[in-house]
Amino acid sequence: MDRDGSHSVDLNEFVGYFERVKSNQGTKESELDKKVSYENLSALFKALDTDGSKSLDLKEFTLYIGYTESLEKKKIADIDEDT
Repeated sequence: MDRDGSHSVDLNEFVGYFERVKSNQGTKESELDKKVSYENLSALFKALDTDGSKSLDLKEFTLYIGYTESLEKKKIADIDEDT
C-alpha cells in the first residue's frame, strides 16, 4: 500500500490499493465495486486520518484494523448467542 516508502499512506496510495484489489476481481461488477467508490474510500480515509495530516501512519491504520477486528468478533459473538 505504501508505494513510495514514506511509512505513511496518502489518499492516492489508499485509493490505488483498493483499485488494484478491484481489478483483480475480474470484469464482473461485484459488491466490492459498489462499495469501493472514490467517494467512499475518500470518506473512509478522512475518518482514519485522525491527526488531519492527509496521510495515514501506522498508528492510525492499526487503530482501524483493531477496531474492525473487534467488530467482527462482536458479530461472531452475537451470532453464537442467537444459536
